[in-house]
Amino acid sequence: MSFWVVLLLLVSIGCIILPFKLEAANKRKTREFEELITQTLYQKGFSIDKKYEFTPCRVLLDYQHRRGAFLPLLALPQDYRKTPMSAMQLFPLDQITECALVQDGTMVHHDAVIAGMAGAALFGLGGAVAGSTAMSNAEHVGHLSVRLFLDNQSIPSLTVTALNTSMIKSSDDFLKLFDNTQQLYNEFEGIVRMNRRTLEAREKQPMPLGSAPADNAAAATAQAKVDGNARILEQIKHLAAMHTEGILTDEEFAKKKTMLLDRMI
Repeated sequence: MSFWVVLLLLVSIGCIILPFKLEAANKRKTREFEELITQTLYQKGFSIDKKYEFTPCRVLLDYQHRRGAFLPLLALPQDYRKTPMSAMQLFPLDQITECALVQDGTMVHHDAVIAGMAGAALFGLGGAVAGSTAMSNAEHVGHLSVRLFLDNQSIPSLTVTALNTSMIKSSDDFLKLFDNTQQLYNEFEGIVRMNRRTLEAREKQPMPLGSAPADNAAAATAQAKVDGNARILEQIKHLAAMHTEGILTDEEFAKKKTMLLDRMI
């Protein structure tokens, strides 16, 4: 057998084996990255009850400790598995006051009660009712995200981007992605509704008879009211920005603004 025949044979074998090796190496790196996320959260006392995976980010929920974790991934062509764990952001689930599902600058919902959602169930709800806004008639979608508003000065808002590149709306890949994104929205919508119930229950609780708050307690209460009002005003500013961008209609903005203003003390 001549040298060139042997060389050609070796090259052919290499072309067959190499893709398998590259695929195995890619799966190993992905597995190691996901394990690193789990290990990092475990060290923070975070119990992963549910995970949502999107190309631009990861969202993990810990219902036991009422926390969420958000990890924005490094964008392509960079390897997302090189994303540093220092980019991980934890946020309190019990301080989420509003959420919105946004597609290409339009808030997208459906008029339905969607039952069987893990987040709603764990928070004592059987389902979450979403509002309704008409979807765009364009054939392609370039952006899809879930936006959160929190009663938290450190994290007043959070945008979970599920899609940031053009996809055909009718494609199976987009429909699957939209379904996954809507499930995440439903999780947060259930949490928002439970948080409202909890807040309403606290506001209705009467003060014990014969209990007079001390001066420092009164001062703390007064400061809490000031801080609470400031956070509400901050949320209204974010809603105003969404209204300016065309995400919220005049009616939706007015309704949400009135609801927040009613909560001011």
